[in-house]
Amino acid sequence: MLAARPLLLTALALAAGSALAIGLPSPAGAAPNPKPVPQYIIQFSAIALPTTPTGLQFHSTSCAIGPAINPIVVTCQETGTIKFTTTGGSGTASVSSALAGIDWKFTLVRSDPTTNSYRMVGKGKESTGASPVLREVKVIGTLTVEPAPDPTINGTEDVYPVPTSAA
Repeated sequence: MLAARPLLLTALALAAGSALAIGLPSPAGAAPNPKPVPQYIIQFSAIALPTTPTGLQFHSTSCAIGPAINPIVVTCQETGTIKFTTTGGSGTASVSSALAGIDWKFTLVRSDPTTNSYRMVGKGKESTGASPVLREVKVIGTLTVEPAPDPTINGTEDVYPVPTSAA
């Protein structure tokens, strides 16, 4: 009887191992990663000032920022500078609001040579609170430039926190 016990335990262990292997999802059957949700969404309209050697400067005439998963929306101010090229451009922008302050550098890629729409991707820093804690953010969005009658820029920007590496 005692000799049969190790054989029975081995059989149970093998059976349990088989059941675990069968019960685990395979990479091919795994669910896709959910789409990341932005921490903030910014929508703005801005007027462009005359071009300077540093680029086209702009400041918002209307600006709203809010969390993507919460209906809180507050007013903000956005300012920046853009240097346009035939294929896009680059620049810097800053947003200030009661929720957060965000400063970033970005690149622009023209969506289509016949339009004034651009895809923007950038990285920068967010600061919040009375004693600001800085953290990295990624900013992705679209900008549309309307040259006439007055140069205006309309944009929507999604702000994502950049994950920090575990220490």
